[in-house]
Amino acid sequence: MVGGVRSPMEYRGVKYSVVQGALPNVWKWRVLVGRPEMLRMGEAETQVMAEKHVQAVIDRAIGLEETIQRPREKSSDGNVR
Repeated sequence: MVGGVRSPMEYRGVKYSVVQGALPNVWKWRVLVGRPEMLRMGEAETQVMAEKHVQAVIDRAIGLEETIQRPREKSSDGNVR
């Protein structure tokens, strides 16, 4: 949709939006990620690039959450991994 807001999109259970900016070749994206939620936003030259950027942000945020929540394991020698 040119110059308007698309309905929210979703990737890995996280909603985000991508809209075309006022200037040609400007697509703006925004997403709330993390705990506590933080707004992340950016711009790209194409809609596809904007979607790839926002999906990368979501992937990083989910990866970080999974790392934080993963219980630490003890190896057979008693060291924590």
